[in-house]
Amino acid sequence: MYCTPRQILKARKPHMCTSCGEEISKGSEYTRWASFDDGAYTNKMHPECYKAHDGDSLGGYWDYTPYSYQRGEAG
Repeated sequence: MYCTPRQILKARKPHMCTSCGEEISKGSEYTRWASFDDGAYTNKMHPECYKAHDGDSLGGYWDYTPYSYQRGEAG
């Protein structure tokens, strides 16, 4: 799998967090990156959701099931 470098952006419109499934409000910051494996997928997460997954990682690699976590929690 290949992932693009992450970007921290300010939402110009509402998005759905791929970790918790809650809305990322217009004007708020979020983390975005793309991953390519069996197709292309754009990941968008609240900062606290991204930090939770990244803090739970082993050696910088982590995997997650989209839309299945509580906001700011991983694992």
